[in-house]
Amino acid sequence: MRVKRAVFFGFMIMGSGLLTCPGYAQTNSCTSESGRIVCVVKESDPNALGPLHVPNESKVVLRVTEKSPFDECTLAEAKLTEIKSQDPIVTILQLLTKAATGGALPSGAAALSTTQTIRDKKQNGKTLTPAEALHEDLLDLRATLDGEITEITKTIESPGGLRSLAEEIDGIFLAPPRTKEKYQSQIPQLEDKLTAVLSKPDPLLEAEQLRYGILRDRLKPIIMNGPMQNSNDIATISNDEEILNTVAGQLSALKTNYDSIVAAKVQFRTLMTFMKQTDSSLRGTTDPFTKELPMVPNLQQTATTSITCSNAITKKVSTPAIPVTVMYEGLPRLSVSVGPLLSTIEKQKLGTTPVSTGVDSTGKPTFKSLFAVVDHAPVQVVPFAFLNFRVANLERNSNPAKQPRYTLHVSTGVGVNPNSGSNEVEFFFGVGFGVKKLLVQVGDHVGRFQKGFTGGFNIGDTVPANFPSTLPIHKVYKNGFGIALSYKLPL
Repeated sequence: MRVKRAVFFGFMIMGSGLLTCPGYAQTNSCTSESGRIVCVVKESDPNALGPLHVPNESKVVLRVTEKSPFDECTLAEAKLTEIKSQDPIVTILQLLTKAATGGALPSGAAALSTTQTIRDKKQNGKTLTPAEALHEDLLDLRATLDGEITEITKTIESPGGLRSLAEEIDGIFLAPPRTKEKYQSQIPQLEDKLTAVLSKPDPLLEAEQLRYGILRDRLKPIIMNGPMQNSNDIATISNDEEILNTVAGQLSALKTNYDSIVAAKVQFRTLMTFMKQTDSSLRGTTDPFTKELPMVPNLQQTATTSITCSNAITKKVSTPAIPVTVMYEGLPRLSVSVGPLLSTIEKQKLGTTPVSTGVDSTGKPTFKSLFAVVDHAPVQVVPFAFLNFRVANLERNSNPAKQPRYTLHVSTGVGVNPNSGSNEVEFFFGVGFGVKKLLVQVGDHVGRFQKGFTGGFNIGDTVPANFPSTLPIHKVYKNGFGIALSYKLPL
């Protein structure tokens, strides 16, 4: 009864170890498609992918989903590290030997400038002299430029203007539609706005600049010929020079705004072309929200790479680099695991023990040595190394990039038992049930048992005087039920 109870508690202990063993990091979902292993990663949720365990020379495709239609996703060059597989037979012999010996858009679009309008009070006067005629023409040009500055300011700053359109585009880039439904609810309206902007001709400033040059040239001979008599030409010429400076400032402000608008429209046209391509893809068979990136097949290598997604228009990185680790390796049939084995073979250590025989004539206690069992237990725990042959996988694995979780093995083991005072080589034969790298083995434990003494000595006999230090112990092999909890190497 004590043996059964001990075995029961052994199951409980191992069961609790099974429940509390550390879990494995989860990988993204992978499926088999037409001879390929397709593993999915979301651009909207850029978590690391892997490590993915795939058979040697597998065709692996990394599929980026929920991708922005404005992004281009690329795969960095993979760094390879050789996977060295250990010989399980050599590993278990080494273990036995050690045990036995004790050993956003560019700034041109998003930063359309606003120029302060410079306004002067118009003065009226008769055109009696060339200086006064020039003055009237300069006032007219200044008023024209004032009107153009007012109009361009409205075009840029008013609700629905170019600035708000640029901000809307920036918002689309920051939170792009990642499904067909969201794309169709946002992009057509934006396309209409872009079409309206692009249908307008680019603003030109050549006529005003030419007119400014002509007026400036008219001032030179007036200054050289001098003012006319009985006129206000001196004051008029001074005012003309001030107006020319004002007009030059207006032209510079207008040119800055016009250049910004032209630059923005270049980007708008690129964006419009990109949207039209995406519209065409949605009507066809291409999915603009998905990108497939194939990897080069490898043999016994760990490939480390990353996925980077950048905006196709601004060329700015829109998603942090997504690390990817793929391990190309064969899934071996043989494995080595190590761990404690709980056995129902009782522990029995023979030796000598002193027994009191009374006192001598001087009153000192006297003793004699008897052959005896000096240590005993109904069960024992022995460190073991197991060689496991995988017979079958106990689950249907829908993810080809994951190693099988539940497996069935035929196991044989070798252990070195130190419980009897010396290292005894013992054996195990049975079956193993695997949960990832953890195995539970049950079967027959063949252990060394100290049955008694040789040379005619029995347990309870007195040890003769001057008896050698080496005891004549009779050892036999004994069978018992064993259950083990082991972990595959390498740890």
